[in-house]
Amino acid sequence: MDDLLNIAGRVALITGGARGIGAATAKLLALHGADIIILDLKRTDESDRTLRAVQQAGRRALLIEADVSQTEKVAQVCREAEKTMGPVDILVNNAGIARSNTMADITEADWDAVIDVNLKGVYNTCKALVPGMMERGYGRVVNLSSIAGRRGSLFGDVHYSSAKAGVIGFTKCLARIAGPRGVLCNAVAPGIVKTDILSAEHEAQSQANIPLGRTGRAEEIAAAILFLCSPMSSYITGMVMDVNGGSYM
Repeated sequence: MDDLLNIAGRVALITGGARGIGAATAKLLALHGADIIILDLKRTDESDRTLRAVQQAGRRALLIEADVSQTEKVAQVCREAEKTMGPVDILVNNAGIARSNTMADITEADWDAVIDVNLKGVYNTCKALVPGMMERGYGRVVNLSSIAGRRGSLFGDVHYSSAKAGVIGFTKCLARIAGPRGVLCNAVAPGIVKTDILSAEHEAQSQANIPLGRTGRAEEIAAAILFLCSPMSSYITGMVMDVNGGSYM
């Protein structure tokens, strides 16, 4: 069974990997053998703690600083990271932001920011890294969508729902393009998860809609990501894995 989750020798790049779901994913992939590149806005105490946890698992760790919405910068830092760590085999697009706006009061600036980070950021990293995976005949891409992209946000965040629905369409199309070249592309759609971008108000309002009766943990989302990065999922591509305590079925 361990062999089916073994990703030893693989290099994984995780966007937004300093904290929350990204940090939990970095630590779990490292425990199963992967070297880890974290792409985040800047070095912080949180990013340093995550890097140390990866190193304590016996794996190499690297932080690269960039805004995922900046196309040329992402391409540059990805090239530099691959020179240092070797070709990226696993890409986890986790970076995301949320702005609490309803249709009535959303601004163009907030719309652009949410779309640029949550959707354009996925395009930018895939544009930089997936062609190399296809040339080598191996790759795993896991894009973080959301329950909001499946059913629409319960809180009126049309920009966030739009971006996360776009991630699903992007993932399915990329799966068709890259699958014949050995690159599997899937999405994970978490429900309400206890992270820094979850407000106490939204958490409280969501509880009645969760059959399991609780908020999810970052480690539970990371487990789904590990599965999609591992040999256990070798015949799965273009899929959306819902991890939400039963709140979307």
